[in-house]
Amino acid sequence: MGSYKSLKNPLSERFQDQILALRKERQTCAAIAQQLGISTVTVSRILSAQGPLRPLHANPRDLTGERFGKLVVVEQLNSKRCICVCDCGKRKNVYRPSLKNGCIRSCGCLRGEWRQRLHGARPRV
Repeated sequence: MGSYKSLKNPLSERFQDQILALRKERQTCAAIAQQLGISTVTVSRILSAQGPLRPLHANPRDLTGERFGKLVVVEQLNSKRCICVCDCGKRKNVYRPSLKNGCIRSCGCLRGEWRQRLHGARPRV
């Protein structure tokens, strides 16, 4: 019988503990690879050998106190929903991405103002 050659990469064995420690600190594969001076492929192979890689999601920025159109964010319920107060005084539960991309700018009172401005119609009560 011939001598058995290990299929493991000695580079990956040397960096394994450091990579796992940095991943626990919520660093991405690219950041770990850059910090240790190795390829991202090596980092991802070591991490995938430990179990499934779960993507790291950034913590959403706190929008409390920020204004979007006529709405001011009063409270964040979770990463997707906010409670806002309109300039007219109404409170509205708003989908956060729609608030940030400009689809929602008021509680609905802007619609009445635009109708009155464009058509001269009385606002609905």
